[in-house]
Amino acid sequence: MKNIQIGKLIAQPGGYQAFSLNPFPPQDGFEFNAALLKKDNRATRLLGKLDGITRLLPDADFFLLSTRIRENSGKAGIVFSSLF
Repeated sequence: MKNIQIGKLIAQPGGYQAFSLNPFPPQDGFEFNAALLKKDNRATRLLGKLDGITRLLPDADFFLLSTRIRENSGKAGIVFSSLF
């Protein structure tokens, strides 16, 4: 993957420089190597799988709350058994 120059510094009166962005997206587009595209494909597939699993949960909010409480109680050494 080649480096893309996203802008340039323009000298200003008083000795300052201003950063000016190039037009986006670049005229020649983007180049992605095969390894990066494979990682993107895998991440997209895993997100879809996670979305499918959350649809099977009877109450996703309760599941997320209980997971968050378990994580936090493990960090603080606190047991919230009375909540469940």
